Amino acid sequence: MSFKSFIATTLVAATSIIGTAAQAQPGAQALFNALDNAGVSYSSGECASHRITGTYGFYVPAENHIHICSDVATTDEQQWETLRHESVHAAQRCVHPSMAFTVNSSQYLLANGSQSHWSFIQEAYEQEDWAIELEAFTLMSASNGEIADLVNAACN
Repeated sequence: MSFKSFIATTLVAATSIIGTAAQAQPGAQALFNALDNAGVSYSSGECASHRITGTYGFYVPAENHIHICSDVATTDEQQWETLRHESVHAAQRCVHPSMAFTVNSSQYLLANGSQSHWSFIQEAYEQEDWAIELEAFTLMSASNGEIADLVNAACN
């Protein structure tokens, strides 16, 4: 299935990021505030001990919790991108608890999604998750402030 046809027809613990790395991250406090206001908790730690390997992080909708895998996402950049990616999933849950819907329109994803993300998503995820993953991958490079605004708009 092509990217266009699909679109036409989807932590970091406060102590580890809110230190010196967060001070250098514009919009960091806004993102943490948005997550806190949405009732999203977050943590950071090893994932291999949970038998989860290779993933940078994950969002658990039933717990409204983001976890950053510090043994995989080892750089500040990786951890922030992962936090933004998983924060998009939290916003998607606010839109609908089933997480079957994106926050942005299909036109937005068509205009902004990348072919490389699309190819990876098709290989790595079940088809029912393609749209939400495309949105999360597309927005993980946005600013912390933009993701804070997205979470605030979707969840409050």
